[in-house]
Amino acid sequence: MSESAEQGLVELVSHGDVQEIALNNPAVHNAIDPQMYEALDAAFTTAQADPEVNAIVLSGRGKSFCSGFDLKQSSDLAKQPVFDQYQLLAQQRATLLKVWDSPKPVVAAVQGHCLGAGFHLMNHVDIVVASENAKFGEPEARYSLLPQPFSVWLVGARKAKELLLLGDTIDAAEAHRIGLVNRVVPEQDLRDTAFAVARRVALMPPELMGMTKRMVNATLDAQGFRTMHEWAWDQFLITKLMTTELKEKFLSIGAKDGMREAYTWMRKRFS
Repeated sequence: MSESAEQGLVELVSHGDVQEIALNNPAVHNAIDPQMYEALDAAFTTAQADPEVNAIVLSGRGKSFCSGFDLKQSSDLAKQPVFDQYQLLAQQRATLLKVWDSPKPVVAAVQGHCLGAGFHLMNHVDIVVASENAKFGEPEARYSLLPQPFSVWLVGARKAKELLLLGDTIDAAEAHRIGLVNRVVPEQDLRDTAFAVARRVALMPPELMGMTKRMVNATLDAQGFRTMHEWAWDQFLITKLMTTELKEKFLSIGAKDGMREAYTWMRKRFS
């Protein structure tokens, strides 16, 4: 039996001892903005505090898991005072670490686009089930923004450099091959498979699951994960503030012909 609690941009649905947290703005392919980060933070706080919840499924409503950060909002936020931007990024980083540090294992069900900020969010969960139509990538470099380094720990430095420097999108089969996702299934089986995995985890002793996650995360922290997590977000702010020839061209097209034309120009440039 499922019980749903609407949270606006994020929806909580109880499935017994498994809590679903769903990004809920399908009209824009669940593009993340500060309001969605706040709702996501509140949802994880609720799920982690519920003694009846032993595992969490993170999903996205509609055609995509998450298409990335809302670039219109990003452009607007860039006009705010620098320290305000810094504080906002710190809050968003804390939300992602709340997912990472969750004592209750998190399984992501990923379909459609999983790009940029959505890709970063996915990289903070424990197990990823992807549909065959899922697309993954970190296109930040194409917009003169610093990509995040999480994939270094997931796929190794050489493959991570390829993803970060080229900004290419890869399909689910390739994501599975290089270790970004655990399982790839037909789209119609995505939810059932993700919940089956979460229910298996939920059968385990919750105390042991929390300790096991802490052990793995501490191992990655010893390799610099948390230090680089903080450093990269600070560097990201620098790239938001700096100008490049590519960024200026993109913004000038957007100002003259609209952002749709700017995105079309960018896609053609790198096609």
